[in-house]
Amino acid sequence: YLKLYKIDSPIINNFSSLKSSLDFAAFREDFSVESSFEIYEDLGKSNNDKFTYVYPNYIISKDLETDSLQKGSLTFQSSGFQKQFNTNVYEGAVINNLLYQSNPEFSQNGIKNKYELLFKNVNTSSNNSSAYKVGEDYKLLSSFLYESSFPLKKDTTVSKNIFIPKISYRFSPNNTRNIKDENRRVDMSNIFSNNRIGSNDTIEGGQSITLGANYKKNNVNNDEILSLGLAQVYRNKVNPDLPTKSTI
Repeated sequence: YLKLYKIDSPIINNFSSLKSSLDFAAFREDFSVESSFEIYEDLGKSNNDKFTYVYPNYIISKDLETDSLQKGSLTFQSSGFQKQFNTNVYEGAVINNLLYQSNPEFSQNGIKNKYELLFKNVNTSSNNSSAYKVGEDYKLLSSFLYESSFPLKKDTTVSKNIFIPKISYRFSPNNTRNIKDENRRVDMSNIFSNNRIGSNDTIEGGQSITLGANYKKNNVNNDEILSLGLAQVYRNKVNPDLPTKSTI
């Protein structure tokens, strides 16, 4: 009906894909849970291939507090989904993350240092899938990220100028799942983040160093006038499994 009559509506921007979903979300200061049940229908396909079922899709996050965590924070996150599509393709995953983030510390010369340690447990089950190993698969992954920066600030009568040179080192003993064909964008907004490849079921394997700097110029009312950033990734070995479009 939508494809035939091309209904003019500000809420309709796709005439070949339909989605029905039931969503739930709850939040408090140290805990959050989100869940959804979703059905997609592709009107360009025939028979049962046009339906995709995601049941359920969930994310649970909890900040863990102990007496020993005075110099950082510890967060546990569990996420998972079941997905049935193309009639007989099934994918299911449960992913558990334990992330420790240190509090930033400043040296006497003004250098800011911090680090992150991630442990990831990936459990998958699939049938006729090209993304995951057929059958059941279990992995324990880890990664380490250390970052140093040197924040500099200069205020004048007409502007506020901030310049931050930055360097980070990351290492993981594990291999990356083959996601070279996935569309991933890495820019100054995420190039120094732990999960810059934007994938929850794998990690960026090997080791690399990222060098970069940010410059921001604000007026006296703190409104942004100019923002620039530049960064480069240096890797000791080529990782052919990383997304090609990410350029890292």
